[in-house]
Amino acid sequence: MWKQLLIGGSLMLSMAAKAQNADVVRGEYWIDTDAGFGNEIAFSPALVPGADVTASITVPTSGLTTGFHVLGYRTLDDNGHWSLTNLRSLYVTDTSSTIVVRGEYWIDTDDGVGLGTPFSPPLVPGADIADVLVDLPTAGLDQGFHVLGYRTLDARGGWSLTNTRTIYVADSSSGVVTRAESFWDDDPGFGLGDPVAGWTPGADVADTFDVTVPASLDTGYHRLYVRTLDDRGRWSLTNWSMDTIHVMNIATGLLPVAMSTDINVYPNPFVDGLDLSLPDDVPTRVILYDPQGKLIHDRRLQGQSHIDLSSYARGTYTAFFWKDQDVIHRVTLIKQ
Repeated sequence: MWKQLLIGGSLMLSMAAKAQNADVVRGEYWIDTDAGFGNEIAFSPALVPGADVTASITVPTSGLTTGFHVLGYRTLDDNGHWSLTNLRSLYVTDTSSTIVVRGEYWIDTDDGVGLGTPFSPPLVPGADIADVLVDLPTAGLDQGFHVLGYRTLDARGGWSLTNTRTIYVADSSSGVVTRAESFWDDDPGFGLGDPVAGWTPGADVADTFDVTVPASLDTGYHRLYVRTLDDRGRWSLTNWSMDTIHVMNIATGLLPVAMSTDINVYPNPFVDGLDLSLPDDVPTRVILYDPQGKLIHDRRLQGQSHIDLSSYARGTYTAFFWKDQDVIHRVTLIKQ
């Protein structure tokens, strides 16, 4: 019994041979051409003589052309008798490295090897190609799922296996933004937020608008979310405020109280900043919010003070003045 294994540039043979009333003393082999009994290549390593022999030998394949070959092998006993010649087919592969020189792809329909669309930009030839970026035009493809196939060619004319991937083509044409909604903290679901009013629909909307602050919203810090819907039924990503927003309760009758606080804020409207006239005896906490409700100032001031707002956007600002734990004054300010 013989077993064979081709490894790299050599063929490993495992053999079992048995002779009747004699010892097996020698083995030989040939590839493709038999020069006759006793004239071929001796087993290496040489087999150990015996009546029942098991041996493994190495058959070099260097110099053989790529493709199929015929291997013949036999043994000799100590009576001078040769066994039958055993024949096996073997295939020699080219194990040297190859250079990948080309790539091609197809979408949905494979027209055959070599007939796909060449990679664009062309790949840089190399023995080990990785992280290749290819532009895949999707113009003309229906919206939905498609099959992408791709393969490569080496310098010896050998093609790789065809790899396939599923891709999804979305409608990338622009629509008109027709609706906006907002919500606080927890997402109620698409279409279930509070409608946002006070803006004009369009393909590209950049505007300021008021949002609803629920009466049930606890005082403290919260996160505001906003998203839009276009005329094709597509929702935008959900955007949220970069900073949390502080919500506070403002008691009714606040403005009459302010008349006796000796707090003055001017000019209003303003351009670059605000001047404040505050009581001298006790520091007053001044909190200022920008038109988006973002906290931009929170400091204790007293006497004559100035707040520089030259780097901020135009719009409506709101200032709150605190003494101890109470809001003692509130004013709406316009930056021009």
